[in-house]
Amino acid sequence: MLARSALLALIVVGVACNPQSTPSPPTGGSVATTSVRLTTQPPAPTTTTPPGPPVTVPEYHADFDILLERGQVSTSIPFEAPNPVNHYFDVLIDFSDGTDLKVTFRTSSRGHARILDGASEDWCTSDSGVTHCVVHIETLTGQTPGEWTALIDKRSDPPADVHIEIIWWTQPGLGEEN
Repeated sequence: MLARSALLALIVVGVACNPQSTPSPPTGGSVATTSVRLTTQPPAPTTTTPPGPPVTVPEYHADFDILLERGQVSTSIPFEAPNPVNHYFDVLIDFSDGTDLKVTFRTSSRGHARILDGASEDWCTSDSGVTHCVVHIETLTGQTPGEWTALIDKRSDPPADVHIEIIWWTQPGLGEEN
């Protein structure tokens, strides 16, 4: 699996694919979303090998920075997802140590993909007061492209800074259509 810095070096800010996306009003506390960037990736001449089957470049990218205030807080952020049948994706989540965080994606076909349920997951590490989680999701059959929603639940009391990054990769041999 590529290191986080190498993976992030692949990201080139492209054309916004859903500039109207805004987070939902919070429940149970207050939340301030500092930025929501949704981008598509232009073709690049460099070949890399991300986790999973080899591909040329990430095809889609979504990036959220969220400040979750004190108390138990829930919020949701819509984003556009490509066809999950011919794309797999990586989710990078950074958040303040000591935060009890649950992240689930609700798909456009109303399916749910559990992404994170606390920092004790095997794919999470801690460094300098920040928990880093990298989740690799293979093809989701039976789900559809379109507007998905990140459901974020903070179950701990202290405020938390949360950064969520989603990178979709084209499955080789399955085509690149959305």
